Amino acid sequence: MHHLGMSYRTIKPREANPSTRTTGELLLVADLLNERVQDIMAIVLAQVQAGNYPPAGTD
Repeated sequence: MHHLGMSYRTIKPREANPSTRTTGELLLVADLLNERVQDIMAIVLAQVQAGNYPPAGTD
């Protein structure tokens, strides 16, 4: 969390609902994990499509 510059209260809801993650956060995660951002975005998209998450900003 420290490397992302985000607090626990910010990260926990994003874990529960991946549709609320921002592009900037995905870029940071990809950089920290030394992964391609396209791969990270594909994983998040698959999570959102598989889950029953409300659209971002409606929860």
